[in-house]
Amino acid sequence: MAVRLVFVDETTIRTFDSFAEGQGWEREAADPDPVNVDADRPFTAWRTSSGRVVFTNDTVIETQYAEVGADDDETAIRVAFTVYDLAEAVAALDPGQAEHAVFHGYELIAGAAGETSRDQSVVDATTSGFADERARVRRSALLVVQYTEWTEFLPDVQRLAESDPDQNVRDMAGNMQMLLELS
Repeated sequence: MAVRLVFVDETTIRTFDSFAEGQGWEREAADPDPVNVDADRPFTAWRTSSGRVVFTNDTVIETQYAEVGADDDETAIRVAFTVYDLAEAVAALDPGQAEHAVFHGYELIAGAAGETSRDQSVVDATTSGFADERARVRRSALLVVQYTEWTEFLPDVQRLAESDPDQNVRDMAGNMQMLLELS
């Protein structure tokens, strides 16, 4: 089963590509069909001796992650880069840190969670962020909602959309509410 590893520090496609080439991995040809290309999430895909790795630079949440299909490849990436899987990203979140650090923590959780199945630790960390006194932290917790699309967030998102004291949080929560209602 593939695991998604999120890069703690910014990592460019060029840097990852150099690493992959050094591992002897074979780059897959890019899909020429523009319908299949997401301009907000450029990626490179690699064939490895034990599977496949897809590195994505997600410009929406300004985070990079790799979908890794084999333990050997995960180990190689962990040796070369500081990365978290979902459980590690949740464990690393410290709401007592400075606002920018907590914001980045939620970006990492969103990137690591992606379209995974529901995880209670993610739900708990995210709903905790909704209650933070800092508007930017509440907005960053909404990124997790955007990336997971888990409908159990809907009551909290509705509350934020209707009554959060910050207009930007209300607007973003309203957008997430529509997203969840369409899911």
